[in-house]
Amino acid sequence: MKQMPANVFVSGDGPAACATVLALRRLGIDVTISPRDSTAASSPPVVLGESTVALMADLCGDSSIFEHAHQLRRRIVCWGADPPQAVAHAAISIRGTILRRALFDTVAAKLDGADSDFLSWHVYSSPADLPRESICLRIGKRVTLSCAVGLTSRADSGACWIESTPDGWVFLAPLSDQCAALQVTIPIPPRSAPEALAEMVARTRYISQLVASVASDVDVYATSPSINSPCGSRGWLSVGAAAMTLDPLCGDGTGHSFRSGLLAAGVIRAVADGQPREAILNHFNERLRVTFAAHLMACKRFYAPANFGKAWAEEIEAIQTGANCMSSLPEASLPFHFQNLHLIPVTDAHDQGGGPPSESSRSW
Repeated sequence: MKQMPANVFVSGDGPAACATVLALRRLGIDVTISPRDSTAASSPPVVLGESTVALMADLCGDSSIFEHAHQLRRRIVCWGADPPQAVAHAAISIRGTILRRALFDTVAAKLDGADSDFLSWHVYSSPADLPRESICLRIGKRVTLSCAVGLTSRADSGACWIESTPDGWVFLAPLSDQCAALQVTIPIPPRSAPEALAEMVARTRYISQLVASVASDVDVYATSPSINSPCGSRGWLSVGAAAMTLDPLCGDGTGHSFRSGLLAAGVIRAVADGQPREAILNHFNERLRVTFAAHLMACKRFYAPANFGKAWAEEIEAIQTGANCMSSLPEASLPFHFQNLHLIPVTDAHDQGGGPPSESSRSW
């Protein structure tokens, strides 16, 4: 017998929380959201690829949330001792706080004020709010220093850069013709963030020629990958940073965060439709672990040839150990795949002639 949940309560106002709400409303499920102080929240600028932009625009109903975005066309990588390599990279850059507010405004416009004292599910998007039963596993201690910078006349405002040094790596993403987001990742928190950032930029061969000046305070973010276990249990689910955080080197942390919200909505819809709750929850937890394991393997490949100095030894070892411990998770054994916001048993999909899920479906 189908039992439609009376209400779902979502905590937070970031991309994962907003994705959960928008997907639940599309699935016809009542939901309320309790935002954090979005006017005071500070989020670093982000770069979003075409697929993530299309996904977010589709769920929001239009692309107005990207009104203040900047178009990027190329990505230039200077990794280790290799010479710079330029590849086509259709993407946008946007200030994280602006995107966060635009998403939440879209969510608020779609909610009809439904409320209920009875809550079937609570969806958390902040690690600070998680139930005590959820334990965090963090891989390493590295941090990212982030600020806005002015660009020199030599900079191409349509190209983002990533360059490694023995001390870490530097990412530069233009936000306009005159300014850019600068992110520096180092193995341990520094005593002085501005000094550490300036020293890292000075050691780059190419990015140092593109940065004219620091144009904002330097924020420090913990960016070593982490995952909480479990990510969901009876009556609650975690999405975004409450489920897992990814090394910014992957380049799609916001996209993964957004997709976790869609998956959570699919879980709630599946249970409401009579799918076995424990099997669905087990799939949710395993799906996130598989994604995290794949991320660690990617980090292992990316960091290995970077020629980092001795300060990175513990971080590299943590990445390799974490990747090796989690790499045996069998993605093919997952019992459901995600399609159009619904979790479909793999056997049913094959019976319907659908064949194996596409790569995009398997991602979540």
